[in-house]
Amino acid sequence: MKIKNIVISILILSTSFVVLYFNHVRYKSFEIQKILNADITNRIQFIDRDIEFVNSINDYYPSLNVFAMPIISMKAQYFLSRDSIDRGIKYLEEGAKRNPYIKFSESVLGEVYLQLGDVQTSDKYIREAFKKIPNNPVHFVMFIKILKRQNKNDSIIYHFNKVKNVLGPKDFQVYNIVLASLYQNPENIEKYNLKDIADEAVEVHKNDMSVKKMSDYIYYTQENVDLAAEKYSDAINLIKEGNFDQGADILTEVIGLHPNIKVYYDNLIIASFYLQEFDKITELYDTYYNQFESIDQDIQYYFAYSFKEANNFNIACEILTGLLNSGYVIDQSVFKECFD
Repeated sequence: MKIKNIVISILILSTSFVVLYFNHVRYKSFEIQKILNADITNRIQFIDRDIEFVNSINDYYPSLNVFAMPIISMKAQYFLSRDSIDRGIKYLEEGAKRNPYIKFSESVLGEVYLQLGDVQTSDKYIREAFKKIPNNPVHFVMFIKILKRQNKNDSIIYHFNKVKNVLGPKDFQVYNIVLASLYQNPENIEKYNLKDIADEAVEVHKNDMSVKKMSDYIYYTQENVDLAAEKYSDAINLIKEGNFDQGADILTEVIGLHPNIKVYYDNLIIASFYLQEFDKITELYDTYYNQFESIDQDIQYYFAYSFKEANNFNIACEILTGLLNSGYVIDQSVFKECFD
C-alpha cells in the first residue's frame, strides 16, 4: 500500500512539473507573441530584431498563436529579412502544414518566390491562398502582382470588380495595386476606366495620401507629378533665399504640372503677396475656392487684401466678415471700405 501511494505521489508530482513546465513555456510564448504581433501589425522591419530574440521563438510549442497563425511562419520572416532564404522557406513550408486553412504561410511563400523571380512557384502559392480566402486584402494584392507579371490586365479588372465592394473599404492597397498595375500604359486609362476607379478610391479613402498620389498619377501622369514635386522644392529654396520672383515663376509651372495640391497654391499666393502682384492672387480665387474645402485664415486674408487692391470690395468684405466671425484679428483701418 505504501509503495502504491509513493508511486501515485510521484506521478502527481511528475504531472505537476510537466504542467508547470508547459505553463511556463506558454507564458513565455505569449510574451514573445506580443512582440511578433506588434512587428507584423506595425510593419516593423524584421531585421531590426536581434538574433537572440529570433532564436528564443520556440519552433514546436505552442504551434499556433492566438490568431491561429503558425508561429514558425512568423519566425520565418525574421530569417528572410536576413537573407536566410532557404531556412525561411523551410519554416514557411512547415507552417503551411501546421495550419493549412488561413493560408498565411502560402501567401508569404508566394511573395518570397515572386521576389526570387520564380513566377511559376509564386503563382501556385498565391492562387492557392486567394482561392481559399479571396476576401483577404493581402491575398488579393499578391494575386494582382502575379497577374501583372503575367500581363493579364483583363483578369486584374475582372477580379477587382468581384471583390472591390468587400475589400475596397478595408484596405487602400486594393485600389492602389490595381491602379499601379495598369496606369503606366496610357491606353489602359480609358480602356479600363481608371479615372473612375481613382475617383472611387479617393472617395473611399479620403485621408490616405498614397491613394491621392496614385489618383493624381492617373489624371496628370507620374512624370508630371514627380517633376512638380522636384520643381516645388527648387522654388521653396529660392524663396527662402529671398528670390521671390523666380520662386513664384517656378510655382506657376508647378501648378500647371500638378494643379490640385493646396500647398503649391498657398506658397504661390504668399510669394505673389510679397511681390505685391495682387492680380495674380485674385486670378487664383475661383480655382482655389472651388477646389479646396479648407482654407487657412492667412490665405483668406491675402485674398481679401488683393481684392481690396483691385477695388473689388464686395468679395474683399465678404471674406473679411467670415474671418472676423472666426476670431481672426484684422486691422480694420486697412479696409475702410468694409468697416466705415
